[in-house]
Amino acid sequence: MCLNVHGRTPLHSYALGNDSSVHGPLPNDIFRHCIGDPFDISKHVSAESINLTDNAGFTALHYAARRNPQTVERLAKAGANLTLTTPRGVSAFHIAAQSGKANVLGVLCSFLDGDQDTDGLDKAVNALSEEDGRGATPLMIACRQNHRVTAKYLIDHGADVLIQDEDGMTALHHLVDSQVVPSPLPVWKQLMATPGLVNITCKRGNTALHYAMINDYCPLARELIEAGADVWVTNLCGRNILHQFFADSIVWHHLDLLEHLAGMDGFQHALC
Repeated sequence: MCLNVHGRTPLHSYALGNDSSVHGPLPNDIFRHCIGDPFDISKHVSAESINLTDNAGFTALHYAARRNPQTVERLAKAGANLTLTTPRGVSAFHIAAQSGKANVLGVLCSFLDGDQDTDGLDKAVNALSEEDGRGATPLMIACRQNHRVTAKYLIDHGADVLIQDEDGMTALHHLVDSQVVPSPLPVWKQLMATPGLVNITCKRGNTALHYAMINDYCPLARELIEAGADVWVTNLCGRNILHQFFADSIVWHHLDLLEHLAGMDGFQHALC
């Protein structure tokens, strides 16, 4: 088997496509057979090599999951292991979520649809909720990247929204703590509607409401409160959201939220 300096086979290069990290031209035979659709990879690649990993622990499927549902489908038909993970526990499902590729997730799930593991559980649902080496699920990753369509696909197809990563954070924590203001649309509503989710605390003792206040997402904080978030939960620093409200000097920009809090039981006690 011909390998380049990165330990990649021609099939890895085919999956990478025009990725800038590819060194050297694609082999002529792979180039030739890539033209046209359908393309039966199994005619040109041995079953033994379909799941070979490069120096980073990635298979061709892992690279294809970044961008191309057609390539993912061809690899799956040729016998690629859809749930194989890298040394860091990253699967093709995690990679597709990171890239915001709901269409790739759809292809992956279609090949697992109806299959069950040894415990009788649905393989596709399990794959959508699988945790990587840091405990992150594809849903957490999609929420962190604010890939709304991908996150909605994951939730709609059974991804577990209550899983916590190694830091104790849920998908909701990641959505609220992302660098992009979360959209108060389907994904947001779906997560908030999950019983108990709004009041789960991470290892720092923060609920999603804490992160909403820390990031100055006061309109979303209001929605969390209306969804049942406990406003008086204190984190490991002993802070509830009222402490955060005044500590960050955001109170003057969001007097409507302060008025809402003032009308709630426990407000006077929290000021003491």
